[in-house]
Amino acid sequence: MEFVLNENAICIDTVINSESTVRTIKNATAKDYASVVCALAENGYEPKGETDTAFHKFRAYLKNGTGVFVNYFTGIDEITVCTEEKSNYFSYSDIKGTPKVSSQITQVQLHDFGMSYVIRLSDGRFIIIDGGWDHTGDTVRLYEALLAGSENGKPVIAAWIFTHMDCDHYRCINVFTELYREDVTVQKFMFNFPAKKKNNFEREEPHILKAFENMKLYGAEIYYPHTGQIYKIGNALLEFLSCTDDTYYFTEDDNAASLVFRMELEGQIILWTGDACFSDSALLKKYGAYLKSDILQVPHHGFLSGETEEQKRCYDLIAPEVCFLPVSDYHAYVLFDTYISASEYLMREVPIKQLITGDETTVITLPYRAPEGADKKFKEKFSEGRKAAGGRVWIYSGLRVSDKEDFVFEVLNTAWSPVKVSVELFFDDAKALITEKDFDIPQFSVKKVNILEVAGEIKAPPTSPCAIRFMCETGIVVTHERLTASYKI
Repeated sequence: MEFVLNENAICIDTVINSESTVRTIKNATAKDYASVVCALAENGYEPKGETDTAFHKFRAYLKNGTGVFVNYFTGIDEITVCTEEKSNYFSYSDIKGTPKVSSQITQVQLHDFGMSYVIRLSDGRFIIIDGGWDHTGDTVRLYEALLAGSENGKPVIAAWIFTHMDCDHYRCINVFTELYREDVTVQKFMFNFPAKKKNNFEREEPHILKAFENMKLYGAEIYYPHTGQIYKIGNALLEFLSCTDDTYYFTEDDNAASLVFRMELEGQIILWTGDACFSDSALLKKYGAYLKSDILQVPHHGFLSGETEEQKRCYDLIAPEVCFLPVSDYHAYVLFDTYISASEYLMREVPIKQLITGDETTVITLPYRAPEGADKKFKEKFSEGRKAAGGRVWIYSGLRVSDKEDFVFEVLNTAWSPVKVSVELFFDDAKALITEKDFDIPQFSVKKVNILEVAGEIKAPPTSPCAIRFMCETGIVVTHERLTASYKI
């Protein structure tokens, strides 16, 4: 179908997978949006639903089983027209049972980083988000979380949602099926995987194909969520803000395929992000203040989620009281997250009251408020984690310019990020002071450094005593074969 568009409009056609294609129109105007809507009506597509906000217009259409989903984002001047053959979105149904239990969210402990969440609905059914690796232990804990929240013995999974096809998010379905297929009922699967994984696809392909085959064994309906669609599951309302359609084929990052969705449950908003890159999904410009949420699942385990400033602004707009961070305390506070600029910003500058990491399985009952003192607890962990990685300032004194071996140090960086270390050299003559000299240490590495080579020319006499100050924004460990640090913090 062709549309009448402005002369600056750029159209990009993309095959998402065997179920759907997308036409992306960049440099779009309101007139272009009207043209798209009119063209669909003229071609016999029946309007089936719409949503309008200050930043976003969504329209759904149906003709002979083919669904068309139109999104117009005024903040980025972009229209997407997704066409899905044999779409079952319009026949979607979910029978909500009688409320009988409290709604809960369980963050399941994982063997390693990954993502596994169980949401208990008020009628006793469950939504699973991802599930984690294909480790037996992860799978057992996932099933135990279902049993713990189930009143009838045999858990009913109203919807199993896979955010994207990274191994630490979807592979669990394969082991789960082997162990527990007869012990649960699955009513729906929901995912929107791209046709091909860009990186390491050959490694993942057998697991993905196995997952597809295993899903069929449950006899459950499969839905492919698209941006703008809304699904009611029990007492939860899910609105999909971003997916493969508008992100994946415009970047080299596999994580861009992540489903991002807003969940309304028990009067609270939970924002689920998978491993989404905030820059690729353009959440800031697409949705603005609509991102405000009570609870945030921190994207990509806090590692990387887009351009730093854009990510920070998203965190400001989301402004959650509580965050789920699906990694261990060690990953969160010592190894990874506190050294990622935007994650550090979330922990230190956004006034969140509780950060729930994945060291253990944690259950919260909705509506949920952070307990008294939770903010103090996670800030203490932040500080302790930084100390565990090393000191930010190290001073060695008692060196002699004439002794070249005095200037050879080993510097250890235990963190995930590469670091820049600055050095200053002090002498008895202040005019010989050397400042603003630095060197880099790669992530997870130790480096032998000759400070004389870093400092360059030294104007102090050979007999002059010297002191060196090492400074780094993150924690490092500085050692010497013979000397002991005079001071460190």
